[in-house]
Amino acid sequence: MGEMITCYEQNDESYIGYKDKIYSPEADKETGEVSEMCLNEDTVIWCDRYVDEAYINAGRGDVCDHTDPTTYIRRNACYFNTIFGAEVNDEKTWSYKCWEISQCPLKDANGDGRIGCQVTRQRITCCCQDEDYCNGDDLIEIFATYGKPENYPPDYQELCDIDFSQYDWYVAFKIDATGWTDQQNYECSYDPEGIDFTGNYDTDTIADDITDDTDGQGTYDLNDNDEDQTTDGKCLIIGRTENKCSCGGDCYSYEYEYTATTERCGDAELVTGEFGAETCDPENPVYEIGEEVCCEVLDCANGEFRITSDGYMNRNGIYINIMAIFCILW
Repeated sequence: MGEMITCYEQNDESYIGYKDKIYSPEADKETGEVSEMCLNEDTVIWCDRYVDEAYINAGRGDVCDHTDPTTYIRRNACYFNTIFGAEVNDEKTWSYKCWEISQCPLKDANGDGRIGCQVTRQRITCCCQDEDYCNGDDLIEIFATYGKPENYPPDYQELCDIDFSQYDWYVAFKIDATGWTDQQNYECSYDPEGIDFTGNYDTDTIADDITDDTDGQGTYDLNDNDEDQTTDGKCLIIGRTENKCSCGGDCYSYEYEYTATTERCGDAELVTGEFGAETCDPENPVYEIGEEVCCEVLDCANGEFRITSDGYMNRNGIYINIMAIFCILW
């Protein structure tokens, strides 16, 4: 929408339903109020554009007008994530939202975030920028089915056999499961700019994230950081960003993304990111800037952490009693 991309926003396999309250001219179902943006003659043009039926999916999705807490750049990409599991987590199994491209898990040759999809042992994550609502296209719909319990454990070969040439997505396989080899990751990955007509990969351009066979034995360095490699300790909250979210039906709440520092990682600023992402729940605690919390941290180079201690008040402003929490010190 203008210079801002609009993305599907949902925590469900079905990405349809969420409406941006700021840009939607419809009255809020709970308060009956209409967004000030849509009542102001200087800004109503954005509301008119949001619901203009000349555009696909008019009146749906989240306009990416918010700033990323790590880069302080307005979010400029659409994000999709599904986690494999035997049960559905109402908030984390599927995730569609706005994102900042540099924070996407796939990296280019310079280490910068890039568009495309990454398939790992635990999840599938995609980022795109080519058009509004790109985090709900045909390939995303296929990937979303792998979050269903009936598709767990995932059939990695089945994922590999998808004809990615139909979808024009860069797809990098980085699976570290038992019995699955780096050679298979290499062969399953797809670069729309690096494949010839016979289906053989052009090794000069395929998968910037996958390095050459360094030992001549079919072993490829995938440089993948796994969530299992974590350290417990204390984190000092230095920033937070509020994002509206859907908690099902007519329920709306806010997710917070936090920025923190730890003694172990020096001056590096960590972000909750994907690893520490909250569920969309009005009862979640809110952590204050300057508060020290117990946390679980990935490798410092990864830059993500997860809060493990209780907080002070929930999204409704209700005080929560705090239990004594003892963090494991580094």
